[in-house]
Amino acid sequence: MKKFKFTLESVERYKKTVEKLQRAELKEAQNALRDAYRRDGELAESFESGRQQRAAELRGGATSAERLVAYDRFFTRVRDARAKVASEIERAALEVGKREAALLATMRELKVYKKLRGRQYAEYMTQMRAEDEKNVGDLVSFDVISEGV
Repeated sequence: MKKFKFTLESVERYKKTVEKLQRAELKEAQNALRDAYRRDGELAESFESGRQQRAAELRGGATSAERLVAYDRFFTRVRDARAKVASEIERAALEVGKREAALLATMRELKVYKKLRGRQYAEYMTQMRAEDEKNVGDLVSFDVISEGV
């Protein structure tokens, strides 16, 4: 009796390896996106604390022009940094979407291979039953022939 062998076994194994790699890449891309959001939050907090500090100084009385210029530079740097982080967030989100799409495509392929494996196994079992029935029929006919002789 021959053993069942899925004809696309090597391709299926390769796709499973690709799936593991894609999962790792997706996790890496998600971490990069999460880090970018964290940096944006930190910059937003920094901007807000600077704004509150400037407002408190302005309410307190005379603020030198030098101090106002320093605040202006600070806010400009924070705005520029947030714009840079916003582009990083956009790029990271696109990367996450791309990685998710690739992973989903691989998972669909693996599902197809699983169905093909099931079909091939069903065909294999049908062939094995037919062989068993033939062998039993041969044994029965051999017994009938040997008893008649």
